[in-house]
Amino acid sequence: MSDRPFPHPRENPHCAGHDNAFAAFERARKSGRLPHAWLLQGPRGIGKATLAYRLARHLLAGPDENADDPDSPVFRRIAHGSEPDLHVLSRRPHPRTGKLQNHIVIETVRETIERMHETASGTRGRVIIVDAVDILNVNAANSFLKLLEEPPPSTVLLLVCHRPGAVLATIRSRCAQMTLRPPDTATTARIITPWLDDRPAGEIDALARLAEGSPGRALKLAGTGFLEAYAALLEAASPQPPDAASPQPHARLDPTLSTRAIFDILAGMLDRGDIHLAGDLLRQTLHRLCLSASGVSTGAPLVDRESERLSAIAEGGPLDHWASLWDKLSSLSNRVELLNNDARQELMLAAIDLVNGSATPNRLSPI
Repeated sequence: MSDRPFPHPRENPHCAGHDNAFAAFERARKSGRLPHAWLLQGPRGIGKATLAYRLARHLLAGPDENADDPDSPVFRRIAHGSEPDLHVLSRRPHPRTGKLQNHIVIETVRETIERMHETASGTRGRVIIVDAVDILNVNAANSFLKLLEEPPPSTVLLLVCHRPGAVLATIRSRCAQMTLRPPDTATTARIITPWLDDRPAGEIDALARLAEGSPGRALKLAGTGFLEAYAALLEAASPQPPDAASPQPHARLDPTLSTRAIFDILAGMLDRGDIHLAGDLLRQTLHRLCLSASGVSTGAPLVDRESERLSAIAEGGPLDHWASLWDKLSSLSNRVELLNNDARQELMLAAIDLVNGSATPNRLSPI
């Protein structure tokens, strides 16, 4: 990956794929009938926060100032977190543990409300960005609702939202709805290319397809070595052809070695990301195995020799077996989170399941 880190949304001048949403906001702003609160909703990682900061720049920019120019005063102030008329509600480290909290808490909302009593420093009003409104805890959400019901004068609220169903209906009803769509694969590839300028075009395209319209997710997959792990997992689960000295005429699989190798790959994804990343690797593998077993094309390969390896693994069982395994392991991440199961134990069980499916009797090595 390029040495340049992917910028924080407040520092990112690129907001590809959301031109229509931006144009609709600008029309409302220039008409003088701009709603005081906007719900920017859509899947995670598609640029909602990046758009929110772009809208904030345009609201707070001075006359004749190009708010999208990284050298403009308003862009620099927001990028450096020094814009006095922009207030951001987001997760904060826990005061005792220092770990980032899972939710936005009521103290954060109260601090923002207190700051609203202060006089705006400029003449363009103020902006509040909530990133994200669906992670306000119950008390914080109720406190924030009061802010929506009695908004400070000349203040626009931009609410980033990944899961509209997790937001209070009373909050949603007080916002103008702006639904953002994921960019297509070509646009996603174009967005991530500057940050992956040492990767071949085929790999960038594979990451864009895996990300399903989420540039943020594509970059996370690249940074955690998802494609490399996928290739290694296919290799570990594939029966190995016999060597010249082998008495076995058929390709075979050593279940002990393969299980250990698959577990190490999944545990590596857990260590580099989280249980969801390891679960995504399993889901993607089994999804493409099901396609291969059913004779459906998987499209352009994600890694070298993918089709060959998928076919070899799929021969280990009928389609309904792979479909059943896909259904079973698709809930692995949720089981770990909701039931507080041991993540590594779940991954070991998944590795065993995958090897048992790949290893037909004539492939097993003698024990």
